[in-house]
Amino acid sequence: MSSATPAEKKIAKELMKLLDAPKKSTPKKRGRPKKSVTKSSPKTKECPPGKVLNPKTNRCNKVKTPKKTKKPAHKKSVKKCPPGKVLNPKTNRCNKVKVPKKKEFLLNWVELDGPPLADNRVIKNSSGSTGSSSFGSHASNLTPPTSPKSPKTPKTLKSPKTPKTPKTPKTPKTPKTPSPSPKQYAKFYNIIDKIDPDNDGYYIDDKYDNDKHFINVINGLKKTMLKDLKFGDILFVGNSGEGEGGFIMYLENDIYYDENGYSGPTRYVQNCGWQRGKEKECKKMKTIRYSKLVMDLQDNNQEMYGLFGGDWLDLNDIKEEYEALGIW
Repeated sequence: MSSATPAEKKIAKELMKLLDAPKKSTPKKRGRPKKSVTKSSPKTKECPPGKVLNPKTNRCNKVKTPKKTKKPAHKKSVKKCPPGKVLNPKTNRCNKVKVPKKKEFLLNWVELDGPPLADNRVIKNSSGSTGSSSFGSHASNLTPPTSPKSPKTPKTLKSPKTPKTPKTPKTPKTPKTPSPSPKQYAKFYNIIDKIDPDNDGYYIDDKYDNDKHFINVINGLKKTMLKDLKFGDILFVGNSGEGEGGFIMYLENDIYYDENGYSGPTRYVQNCGWQRGKEKECKKMKTIRYSKLVMDLQDNNQEMYGLFGGDWLDLNDIKEEYEALGIW
């Protein structure tokens, strides 16, 4: 045999290597191997007795029983009614036969004239002659004329009601006369110590001698010593030496004063006639009386009574002037 060439040897070597090389293991798939499902023909579902399989839904349904056909109603037999009654087809009840009322035939005995009746009875008319009824044999069934019914006695008319006696008109009420307003007796208050704590009993400092300060002090004392303060009361506030007497008269959130104590109320009443917008205050002023105030000052405080007007006027003079104005 001829020896192989180097090229052939090389090819043979490579073939041997390929044959001797180990086979690569193929990677195993994870998970459980799927069972081969062989499709089998579907089994027919069996239903319990009384039910039928629906092939579309594969469900067992109740067997529908055909509805019973209504039997034709038996014709009711016609109801028989006893003699003297008639069947009402609407109500299927037996009702009594309505007998028409017998008409009363009044026979005119004068017009009846002829042969005797079928039962050989003769009707005599009012003239004495015999007569027969023109009704023939049916005349015997006629009842003799009944005597006419006596007319009903007319109802007694009710006696007319006696007319009611007219009520006496009420006497008009007499208009009530306005009761006189209750009298108010004015009071006196000495507040000079509250106006100026450094006063000497009569004079006060100029800075305190003004209406605004007086009103502020009065409003501040309304809950204590002036809690009973009313319209028309007299207060002593002192004098700064400018000629005023030091007395003021209290008004609603205002004050009024004159030369001295007693002249304040008199001057206010006298000026009421021309004070516009003060009608209410003027009317109220007429209900105030000053007799107790003046008498109390005279009896218990002579010094203050002298400043009020008693140093130059007698008590009777003050009384007459107050009485003339209706404020005593």
